[in-house]
Formats: sequence, structure tokens, C-alpha cells
Amino acid sequence: MDYGTTEFLSGKADPDYCRPSGLVKTEPRWNLLPPRRDYNEDIPVVGSWRHQSSSPDEDGYRNSIYAKKPTYIVKQMVSSLGQRREWNFAIVVGPMIDGTFSPSLHPMVENLHDFFGWAGESIYDTTGGEGSALNGGWWNDKAYGSVTVSLKDPKILYLHVTTAPTTDHLRVPNNGYKVASVVDLRTGDPIQFTDIGVLILHTEEWSDVEKFGDKVFKITPTGAE
Repeated sequence: MDYGTTEFLSGKADPDYCRPSGLVKTEPRWNLLPPRRDYNEDIPVVGSWRHQSSSPDEDGYRNSIYAKKPTYIVKQMVSSLGQRREWNFAIVVGPMIDGTFSPSLHPMVENLHDFFGWAGESIYDTTGGEGSALNGGWWNDKAYGSVTVSLKDPKILYLHVTTAPTTDHLRVPNNGYKVASVVDLRTGDPIQFTDIGVLILHTEEWSDVEKFGDKVFKITPTGAE
């Protein structure tokens, strides 16, 4: 079920890195249903589930999107974990026989290492943001993103912007909660915001999206109205 659903339905993803957006419809041809909330998503890295090469000397990962776009795996991971509620995310990338990663994947692995160095709290011990105080998905001016929620303190939300807006602000639908503070998770700097039923973040700094694949805001609501 996991294999078939991911392979045959994720082609409808929009944006292309957000596999959950392609997994919401039934596929009549294969009699596949949308995944349940406890779905375990395994991510292939070469258009298949295992390293493939035509000869022992060929790097089967070199043509993967992860080699071409090292930040792509962060975008996939964040959207898979943040668009629903209880999904798992498994990166199907194994080491070579000597225990090292394929050289073509080093940029991807290094980017993951750098990202988790400052953004780990927004991934570990969190659940997806479906039904939380803020709505993930398409926002204003071509922006797209996801939401994760702390399991230790459900009032703490993490807003993940994986496609930046083309303007100097971000508008995120607010489900009836008041926001007390917004902080740039990487820098710790407070972010100016307006809370008028829609949360508006005022910032022109989106370089983290280009560098890491995700700009993360730590958001603390005051509680339900």
C-alpha cells in the first residue's frame, strides 16, 4: 500500500516536492485509496526504490533530483511531515558497501546536517499541522509551506516556508487563535507581524529557502479565542 500509493499518486503533487498533495485522490486504475493518517512514506531517490546502475562503476544516484538540487529532500521532508498529522518520513538512501554515501549525494547529506543543526526542534518530537492554529498550503504571492506542532508543548508551532513569496510579506490563514510572538528559528530574531484573523509576517529575508530549502518561524499563540 505504501509503495503503490507513493509511486502512482505522487505524480499529481503540487508543488512537485509536496508528495501529500498528490496523495489525496483514489487511483481507479490501480484501486489505490488515499493513505491513512499513520501513513509511512518512503522516498525513492532515483525514480525507483533502490540504487540502480548499469555497471559496478556507475553511480546510480548521480541523476537523481537530490544530486541536482540538494535542498529538495528538505522540502519533501517538511511537506510530508507538516501537511498532514501523523505521517512518518523515511529517506531511502543507504550507504555504499564501505559505509559511505555516494559522492553525488554529499551535498544533500551536508545540507541535511546543516539544516538539522538549527531546525531540529521543528522536526523532532513534532506532529503535522493539520487542524492546528495555522493552515499550511498555498499562501499569498506563490508562497507555499507547512506547519509542525511541538508534542512537548502543543502551543508551539513551526511555520515552514519552502517556497518564498514574491513580496515582502507572508499571509497565513489563522484558525481563530491569537499569536503572541514570532521568531526566526535560525537567527532567534523576533519577526514583526500583524494578527487580523490572518497572520501577516513582515519580512523580505527569504535566503534560508534558497540555502537550506526551508525558512522556519517559531510561533507561539496565546490560545483559542
